[in-house]
Amino acid sequence: MTSNADLPAELRAWSTSLAALSPDLAVAIGPMVLRLAGLFDAQAAGAGREVSFDGYAGLSTHGDPARLLASEWLLADEVPLEFLRRAATGELLHLAPALRENRLRGRVAVLVDSGPEQLGAGRLVQLAALVVLHRRAAARNTELVVGVLGEPAGRWSTGELAEVLPYWLTNRTSAESLAGDVARWADVLDAPDEAWLLTGPRLSAAVPGRRRVLSSAVAGWDADGARTVRVSFEGTTIELPLPDRHRAVQALRGAEFRRLGPEDNLADAAGSLRFPSFPSVERKLLARREGPDEIAVVTVPQAGARAGRLRRHRFPGPVLAASSLGRRLVVLYAEQEHDRVRVRVVGKPLGHLNRLSIPFAAVHLDGHAVDRITTNGLPPLYFHSGDLLCPLPGTWWRLSPDPGHPPRVEAFLAVGPTGHADRPHTVTWRDGGLHSDDHEIARGAPAGAAVVLGAQSRLAWSPGGEIWFPIVDGHRGDQIVVEPGARVVAMVTIEGTPWLVTVSPGGLVVRLVAADGIRTLTRWSGTPEGPVVHPRLNLLAVRRSDGAVEVGDLTSDRPLLVLRGAG
Repeated sequence: MTSNADLPAELRAWSTSLAALSPDLAVAIGPMVLRLAGLFDAQAAGAGREVSFDGYAGLSTHGDPARLLASEWLLADEVPLEFLRRAATGELLHLAPALRENRLRGRVAVLVDSGPEQLGAGRLVQLAALVVLHRRAAARNTELVVGVLGEPAGRWSTGELAEVLPYWLTNRTSAESLAGDVARWADVLDAPDEAWLLTGPRLSAAVPGRRRVLSSAVAGWDADGARTVRVSFEGTTIELPLPDRHRAVQALRGAEFRRLGPEDNLADAAGSLRFPSFPSVERKLLARREGPDEIAVVTVPQAGARAGRLRRHRFPGPVLAASSLGRRLVVLYAEQEHDRVRVRVVGKPLGHLNRLSIPFAAVHLDGHAVDRITTNGLPPLYFHSGDLLCPLPGTWWRLSPDPGHPPRVEAFLAVGPTGHADRPHTVTWRDGGLHSDDHEIARGAPAGAAVVLGAQSRLAWSPGGEIWFPIVDGHRGDQIVVEPGARVVAMVTIEGTPWLVTVSPGGLVVRLVAADGIRTLTRWSGTPEGPVVHPRLNLLAVRRSDGAVEVGDLTSDRPLLVLRGAG
């Protein structure tokens, strides 16, 4: 880990962002980091702030002629010489605009071109840029998120730079990135996000007018290879020196990145955790704590990266449902003193949800029902057209903050998150078939069909619970047969093949079942509550009998995070 003592004086202010690199690599790319930081600051002066018109704040003797008082224009008509005298001496009165300056609160979202045009020197420029942008995010008290063109839009890597760099390093592609790829990622950005694109001249030219595009290409060579790189940003072009060839090769192989072992992700949960869940597309795990009014949230790391800090939250009443929506934590809780259901948003306000207040009776709740909910899992909730969708209990309700719109039951068979915080994936039955987001996908399916959701609007349905039909990209795949009495937890896709995650009838053995194969997940079997599976990523979590919560990667069958409980 790089510390202040390892760095020359001019880089010591960068020690936090350079901590993910070895001292030798940090010093080698230091000149690139400093030059890029100067380039970004010069061309984006004031970035991180926005100024908006907020009415008028009185009168001024300076300003645009369009804001001259009407009485001054009357003076120009009636006494033109006096008007000219006042204009020459700066005495004309103008309306003074009131300007409101807001600190931008969005993430620093970086899209990276991992195609062949950026191999070698371009990747070194990207590495230096990620260091600069990580520091930029930290200065704004926000987070750096990195997306790789060619990966599914919305699959962001986030956290400290040591967590982001392995994802950036390993996700390379032989296909050229296209303008359409950039557009798809832009569609899943939150409105306040500050979007950056790191690419080469070809893709840069294909997205004219897009701001914060850093384009790089090799400029100079010597006998050992590329020596300088030409970088263009916001109309300015500079040349940067590249590290020596040996150091550059080591950097591009990841040999000088800080490596985190499994022991780095053993964390004390400071008490028992119950009912872990993945309620959104984020890499965030939610779980109940000891009290019914407490939950914990932690970010699951990428392989080889450090976990985020476990955050604990307490609410004014028992938690009925919770989800992480973007960078917010949204919680539905019971205000038992007044027999009402209310919402608390941790983070930026979301619509008018803080106004939501609904009597227990309107959603068929009472004290006993609240107790059953808090001792049987942590249900998710979803934001949809200004309302909340929530299962209370077992029935999907639409809850509106508008008192003029009472709660109503929705006939959803399944609901899941998407990359858009306000557009969940819904499945209903009507007109003799299953409809996914209003598109018919299974004509003739029975009204009581069982449905499990997968990533990217994929799903599987079954008429009776044993024979399942996966739907991938609108097409039905080969049927999957599961053990009689087995519980189907989720649908996942591994190397293009749909699999069902099942729990045996006895509740102990966890399996992956495909049309032509079965895998037993021994490491994740034998737990008291069974596994929960991430709705988009191939992650699962289990609670062990000793109270520890363990999260792992389904594809590699390796643990990523262990939260030790109190036993």
